[in-house]
Amino acid sequence: MTPRTSKLKKIKMKPYSSYKSRFRTLNDGNIRRWREGKNHNAHLKRHMIMAGQET
Repeated sequence: MTPRTSKLKKIKMKPYSSYKSRFRTLNDGNIRRWREGKNHNAHLKRHMIMAGQET
């Protein structure tokens, strides 16, 4: 007699691809994250920050 297999679909636990750029594992095993909002339209934000400092 063969073992009975489940008819439910087997799912794999995949890590989210967005985590690759948001988190880094350090050499000692800790997980490091950076502040959000620093990369999207960064070429425009630099000018806005500098303009705000002048006034």
